[in-house]
Amino acid sequence: MKTSSGRYTYTPGKLLDHFVNIVLPLADVNEVLVEAPIELPGLPELYQLGTRAQDSIELDKSLNKNSVQFRLRTMHKREKLEHCGYGDELMELQQHLWPEESVSAGKFKLDKLFEYKDGDKVVLKWCQGKVIECINEKQGTHFVVKVKWNSKCLRDGHPEVTTEKLMRTNWNLDVQSYAAWREDLYEKVLKIN
Repeated sequence: MKTSSGRYTYTPGKLLDHFVNIVLPLADVNEVLVEAPIELPGLPELYQLGTRAQDSIELDKSLNKNSVQFRLRTMHKREKLEHCGYGDELMELQQHLWPEESVSAGKFKLDKLFEYKDGDKVVLKWCQGKVIECINEKQGTHFVVKVKWNSKCLRDGHPEVTTEKLMRTNWNLDVQSYAAWREDLYEKVLKIN
């Protein structure tokens, strides 16, 4: 169907068909980028005979320095937003659909947000563990799982294995709040940085 301006109006069925038949298969073939590709303009790569002018060498160095400074400024801005509770790098790396198959199979590395009392303040802290068993699953709403927590996350007197309820509504929240959960991707972030 064409609109009066000559543009094509896509029906929901056509969009879904395109997503299922084109986009999803490409996700298996193409690599998903971790950061946006940023290519700042510079000198073109030309064949050269002999030596290079010092001005050209200095310009290349300054452009590389500007590129690094630009990336550092964006990383600092992201960290400030994370500190204020608006998203974080790990949230952006998560898959959009909640991970039904890997959680129900008991092969899921969990990152869950807990509240701890620190004096008179309540502090939110991400704790990492591994789902070792899916006890119960209510289709589309929640899982009840057994989690073996990493020793770094445990405080004195806390059990190493606990039973947790993972609600679909708490999967990978934009704003951090108690009981939010996501996949533990710290190892990926460390490899990237």
